[in-house]
Amino acid sequence: MVRFEVSRDGHMMNDESVNELFLSYKESLIKSLNSIDLKALDKLISEIESMSKSGATLYILGNGGSAATASHFVNDLFSLKLRFNNFNLNAESLTDNVSIVTSIGNDISYDDVFKQQLKAKMKKGDALLILSASGNSSNLVNACLWARENNYKIFSILGFDGGKVLNLSHTSLHLQTKQGEYERAEDLHLFVNHFIRLYFQKSLISNGSTL
Repeated sequence: MVRFEVSRDGHMMNDESVNELFLSYKESLIKSLNSIDLKALDKLISEIESMSKSGATLYILGNGGSAATASHFVNDLFSLKLRFNNFNLNAESLTDNVSIVTSIGNDISYDDVFKQQLKAKMKKGDALLILSASGNSSNLVNACLWARENNYKIFSILGFDGGKVLNLSHTSLHLQTKQGEYERAEDLHLFVNHFIRLYFQKSLISNGSTL
């Protein structure tokens, strides 16, 4: 455990140097990257690719840092749609409208902020993509249960042990991280986000797709 003290000049001092902590974090991140299940990643990409041909909507859900990644993911997918004429996937993060989220949270329940939006928006062919470190947040689990009951596909990118969402997902990329390692799990979420965008960009260019 890193222990910090404050020196006379106000700088933080600890018994583990910045260099040591950086190397340790880097090595743990590389270890997790090396453990990514490429077959599961390929399956997830294939599912999204199929949706991109039909014009369906991928609803991306997450809390906290994962909500930020959900917004980032939507931006990256939208940039592909702007650039390439045969990438027709619609993507939406369900935390981006603060008014809607807080209205549902206040009037109904924060546990239902995603489910209530999905009930109003989802159409045949649409799907969910859950981003979560623990996979146990009640609002994510409730969204998955509703989607299951209504025959919508659920994709997920998860950390830790995968939690409840892992077993509710039709296709899941489970990133191997220790319980409580939110930083590493969220780093991996964004890495996968960027990899998926890069894959589609290269694939679309190689197939001669442009605006």
